[in-house]
Amino acid sequence: MHGLTFQQLAALHPFHFVLDAQMMVVQEGLSLKKIVRGATGSPFATLFTGSSPPVSADPRSILQHEGQIFTLTTQSGVQLGGRFLADNERKLLFFFGGPASSGHSAELGLTRDDFPISCPPSAAPPESSAQLQLAIETAEKANAELQKVQDRLSIALDSAQIGIWEFNATTREETWDDRMYELFGIDKESAADPHTEFARGVLPEDLLKLREEIRLTMAGEIDYDTVYRVRWPDGSLHYIRGSGLVIRDAGGTPLKVIGANYDITELKNYESNLHIAKEAAEAANTAKSDFLARMSHEIRTPMNAIIGMTHLALQTDLTAKQRDYIKKAHGSAISLLDIINDILDFSKIEAGKMELENIDFSLDEVLEQLSNVFAMKAAEKNIELLIHVDPDVPTFLRGDPLRLRQILINLTGNALKFTQAGEVVISINQLESDGQKIRLQFAVADTGIGMSETQLAKLFNSFSQADGSTTRKYGGTGLGLVICKRLVNMMQGEICVESQLDSGSTFHFSALFSTSSRSLKEEFPIPDWMQGLRTLIVDDSVVSRRILRYALESFSMSIATANSGEEAIAAVADAPADNPYRLILMDMEMVGMDGIEASRQILADAPADRCPKIIMVTAYGQEKVAKEAVYAGIQGFLVKPVSKAALFDAIMECFGFVSPRQACTPHDQSALELTRPIWGSKVLLIEDNAINQQVATEYLEQACIQVTVADNGAKGVALAESGDFDLVLMDIQMPEMDGYTATRLIREHGKVTLPIIAMTANAMAGDREK
Repeated sequence: MHGLTFQQLAALHPFHFVLDAQMMVVQEGLSLKKIVRGATGSPFATLFTGSSPPVSADPRSILQHEGQIFTLTTQSGVQLGGRFLADNERKLLFFFGGPASSGHSAELGLTRDDFPISCPPSAAPPESSAQLQLAIETAEKANAELQKVQDRLSIALDSAQIGIWEFNATTREETWDDRMYELFGIDKESAADPHTEFARGVLPEDLLKLREEIRLTMAGEIDYDTVYRVRWPDGSLHYIRGSGLVIRDAGGTPLKVIGANYDITELKNYESNLHIAKEAAEAANTAKSDFLARMSHEIRTPMNAIIGMTHLALQTDLTAKQRDYIKKAHGSAISLLDIINDILDFSKIEAGKMELENIDFSLDEVLEQLSNVFAMKAAEKNIELLIHVDPDVPTFLRGDPLRLRQILINLTGNALKFTQAGEVVISINQLESDGQKIRLQFAVADTGIGMSETQLAKLFNSFSQADGSTTRKYGGTGLGLVICKRLVNMMQGEICVESQLDSGSTFHFSALFSTSSRSLKEEFPIPDWMQGLRTLIVDDSVVSRRILRYALESFSMSIATANSGEEAIAAVADAPADNPYRLILMDMEMVGMDGIEASRQILADAPADRCPKIIMVTAYGQEKVAKEAVYAGIQGFLVKPVSKAALFDAIMECFGFVSPRQACTPHDQSALELTRPIWGSKVLLIEDNAINQQVATEYLEQACIQVTVADNGAKGVALAESGDFDLVLMDIQMPEMDGYTATRLIREHGKVTLPIIAMTANAMAGDREK
């Protein structure tokens, strides 16, 4: 019967009231309140002076006449007629009926709204029972519906394993349903009363808390929603979640609390296990980070010594055989360092210690550095390495140029490694931009060995390559692509590959950058004479011609193309006398006539006042063709892949101008001359490793710098305080006193402006911040 809401029950039976087992009124209809004042919370006997059949203080006096019509007389003399219906499970008696006569409705303050929905006031004489009979029939129908709702609710509660309890605020009696006993691990038949079992099962510290929460809930200060622990008779501990609702009378006095409980032990155990697992993972992560930092220092320190010492040895007088040995050792050491860096980078990513920078950078500088790294390797394998950037890709971006370069170097290195003939093309285009952010798409395509579906499936797995024979033939750790994928993910992008066996591969990856406030004009201030400069691109490769055309058009130059030497000679000859070609970009290696021969003929045939400048574009090193080119009258050289920056500088130099980008770099000076401004400077080197001391000292002394060495942090602090140094080079990891502590003490001793540069082999990004 409690499945129907109070509003629904009141609408059907506005004169109803409910009695509990002590014959107390615990609920009343809204219309009954106009006839019987303060019914809720009052004993039945104090509200009614008489009844027929007679009703005593014992509920059984009603139950034995259940189904009969009762007439009840209120203290004010109003008679109510109706029936009592029993809710045996909850020990409640529901009275459904109404005034036996509607003749005094106005006197009682009753209106049509106060009568049952299906039974409006009747004009029949008081002795008529038609209205009462209809109300009773309505009540019986409602009771049947209520019983259905209660049955459904009971099924739902059983399915959810929810226990229902009730606390009577007047009698202090507590009642439980069957599920509540199960929640406490006890048998209902042999159990004591619920109050005793509750006090016995709940842990003492929780019991005090629960009683206080019940008190505050009944006072209306909090909502009852809590978790407590129960110790079962078998010793097991269970967590119970409980909630409750206070039923009050019209004056707000609490009559009872009805609540629901359910077992959340499994959830608590899961949370506990999750917490333990999280702590274990964090401890393992910390251990991994510590190990990574130690290994980085322990590995890189001797590697630094090997690379440094072999580099110093190569600057001394050596026999040809000695130089060959040391040069190979130096190169192998650098290769080993690359492998170590791959492993350390992977470890940093796995430990969650890899962080990206967010700085302004030039995309063209990144590509120029990429070109410098691989130009010679591509030339050695006779592979054409090309870089194509779409015109709508901005030169300046904001992000991490180091990690972008790392991805490109890895993918380009792999492309060259697995390509024996043909070309490797790096292309960049814009996917989307909102003015603040820009997403770029990068692609590295090769004409190499390609991969099968099986090989592609495990391509991005750690420590694996396409197959075992790949590692044996080409080398590598198998970590490069894994690192690339993680870095791309950190750049909010995706990486994928398209490949067919023996048909080459194309790696695509996207990356999100912020836009930069810097403009192209800052990097390439286009002079007036260059704008509209008539230029001819000569190359038998469609891709090469397109790449160079896009670059030159960004300089506002006027472009034409030729796909062979013969076509170029004809184009120059056919050019109008008043609008000749002023510049030619000539590919070195073409089918038929090569670039040298084509240049020689063009320069021989052209009138002196219309002779174009020629820049040779070659995939080979300058040394191989330099003499031939000079004899042919060629003014400049560019080595593929051609970056926009290198192209701009070459054009400027070809026409006798110094590029603004190069104005600050006196290329004709030796490295020693470049260090002239710091000759005689005093440097304090604080380093505990004797070999590193020697390497650093000799490098500095070659630059005419005075070096004082301290072999630990404490000595370094003392020397810095007493000496007059221009700079301190500080090792980070040292015994007795590390570099951080030494730096802090130097600052505290008044050397606030003394520059201190950290020297560290640590791998953590946080070392820079520290």
